[in-house]
Amino acid sequence: MTKEYINDVNKNYTICIYLNKITNIIFILSILLSTIICFKYMEFISIILIVIHILYFIVNTANDILFINIAEDERRKTLLSNAFNVDLSDKKTNGYYNNKEKSPLKKLFVNSFESIYFTNNNLRKSFIYKSIETVFEIIMWVTLIIILNDKNITLLITQCLFSTEIFEKYLKHIYYFVKTNTLYKNFYRDLITTKYDTGKDAILLEYCFEYETLKSYCHFLLPQSTFDKYNSKWTSDWKKLYKKI
Repeated sequence: MTKEYINDVNKNYTICIYLNKITNIIFILSILLSTIICFKYMEFISIILIVIHILYFIVNTANDILFINIAEDERRKTLLSNAFNVDLSDKKTNGYYNNKEKSPLKKLFVNSFESIYFTNNNLRKSFIYKSIETVFEIIMWVTLIIILNDKNITLLITQCLFSTEIFEKYLKHIYYFVKTNTLYKNFYRDLITTKYDTGKDAILLEYCFEYETLKSYCHFLLPQSTFDKYNSKWTSDWKKLYKKI
């Protein structure tokens, strides 16, 4: 009988996803208002833009510093709980990690390998959308810089800060993808190509730490829509991959 799928940690990510949607709405609104002001400057629109840029900063910062950290902390606890069969958190997971290894360390390595596999695929699939979004924002930012006069210095500053935030996220997306791709290859080599043995425990543990450090640095919320769309295929492919370990 198949056990019920349980992933309590997703509840911690709910508020992160909600706040991320709010920042996306603010971003779209900023683009629309910026487009209007490009053709005709209106002071009240400039004021609205300043306000929503500040709001974006507040919501994004709260999400980045507080809520994502809480969610990631619970994810790390359930990762270790699953691998070492201990209760480090009241959050339960069943079916989130899909391996039956007996050795706690090897189970941890395979769990991390699985997470990296899904993360890397999600980043690859969402890259085009992220690129289009970023290029569009930069074009609007440059346009505003060209047309705004000295009286609009406050708007210009907030627009620059807003655009810099968007551009930074794009660079982190690229960095995150490159690093997870490297970690995927490393895990593949040491778990599949050359086969696992306990002599590799230290280096494999280092890969696990590197992935957790990477997530902590990037604080990147992966698109849930992309995951939902490709989850069945990725899960099937992962099962085939796991059989090689």
